[in-house]
Amino acid sequence: MNNADISIEDWLKEIEKDIEPTWKRLGFPAPPATKTSYNEIGIIIIDDIAYHPAIHHLTQQVKQVKVNQHLEVSCLDIMPADSKEASAKTEHGLMVLQLLAHQPITVNSHYHVGLIPSAQFIFLSEFEPQKIKVALQWILQYKQEWNIRILLNLMVPNTAEIGTIKPTSQDPFVQALSPAAASDLLVVAANGNSKAHNNLHPADFFTIGGYDDKGTVQGADQPYPAMPAGLNGDGHFRPDILAPCTYLPVPYLEQKSSERMLSYFGGTCGAATIVAGACANLFSQYPDLTKEQLQAMFIHAADRLDDGGTFLPKLNMANVLQQLLNNHRHMPMHKHNDIDDPAIQRAASLTYLIEDGKVSRADLWGYLKDDSPIVRKVVIASGLASPQTAEERALYWEYAKRDPIETGEKLLWLYQLLKEADKHELDQWIDLLTLHELEITLCVKLYLETNYETAPEIVYLPDPSLVPKAIKPVLAWYQEHSERKG
Repeated sequence: MNNADISIEDWLKEIEKDIEPTWKRLGFPAPPATKTSYNEIGIIIIDDIAYHPAIHHLTQQVKQVKVNQHLEVSCLDIMPADSKEASAKTEHGLMVLQLLAHQPITVNSHYHVGLIPSAQFIFLSEFEPQKIKVALQWILQYKQEWNIRILLNLMVPNTAEIGTIKPTSQDPFVQALSPAAASDLLVVAANGNSKAHNNLHPADFFTIGGYDDKGTVQGADQPYPAMPAGLNGDGHFRPDILAPCTYLPVPYLEQKSSERMLSYFGGTCGAATIVAGACANLFSQYPDLTKEQLQAMFIHAADRLDDGGTFLPKLNMANVLQQLLNNHRHMPMHKHNDIDDPAIQRAASLTYLIEDGKVSRADLWGYLKDDSPIVRKVVIASGLASPQTAEERALYWEYAKRDPIETGEKLLWLYQLLKEADKHELDQWIDLLTLHELEITLCVKLYLETNYETAPEIVYLPDPSLVPKAIKPVLAWYQEHSERKG
């Protein structure tokens, strides 16, 4: 398994025998039953979905809600007649649904099964705030009939405002989900997969980060390196809790043919999905359990994982279930204390100045001297944005090479450089691959896909350890390209 020459596809085939079921890695003592006498829970999922033979067993349990340009709502069943070739967009939703409710499959004595196979799944397949709110209000008319307890929010923090800092109540996507909070739903939200994020989710969302357990219970758990962690615009620390986010197995459903039995989902969308499944499992068995009790138990029963000196809660379902058996439901409420950080105040003030056009470009460069990366990220993404001249572009590259990865600043410079990157910068982009860093590698992948169609694809997987394997074909291509050019 440590052979550096093995391809990623062969690697994934090789490790199948070692990947343990999601339910076991979360701490459940036994796999969820495919048929139960418990209450069927309704889960709203913000994602796209399309029929696939792998979900045929769920056709009576899945609905898709959409909104047209006239704000008229339609509710569709997912039927074989609607089958179409899966796209990257719909494959994401299929992976989510499979994690929650796939049929049992045994791989090398490991019994894999979805976390809540008997649930009702309502896919809200809209991604504009107004349409989301209209669809959500329509769905909530059926809250009692469909026993809806959870909304799974797989929209990571608003990428259109990735560098801004302001009160979360001003985020149009947060506003769109307000009917869920008013209806007492548990909103489980993916925390995001980039340290470039400044605008983290509100405290009203049960926000899920990720850790890398290498797909096994005995994995050497490490915080997911691309996971943002810190204060949101309200001064609340995010995320709430961590869950596994690499090698989350489902029966194979990718478009390309393969000898593998398993596909893998990941990132904080994967982590949030399995936490939503765990929550639904408990709501099903304990229908009088409140969302506040559940969150409090999850936090109090959690293990702790060291993320550079900050100890983050890591979900341990074995401890949660023991608390329920002991009838210890009334834990102290999980509170989010406002943290009065001057940097948040400076960043918010600067965000408003930029939006109102009251700060010059020359002054923005001066703000880069602020001692807080939160403020500097506002400058880069919200203020300076794309370079305006060739001289500025050269200066962006200097900052991109100098600034740290850990704060997200390096990434934000690269995001700005990507917007108008051309073939003449190939050497600089390839040089970034020597960092063997997950998000940086994704930036290079995007650059090559835009500028060099002949370059091999960088297979992007959420496992940081696979980066050297993923970039090896590109480095070989680059060497040949350079020799031909020379």
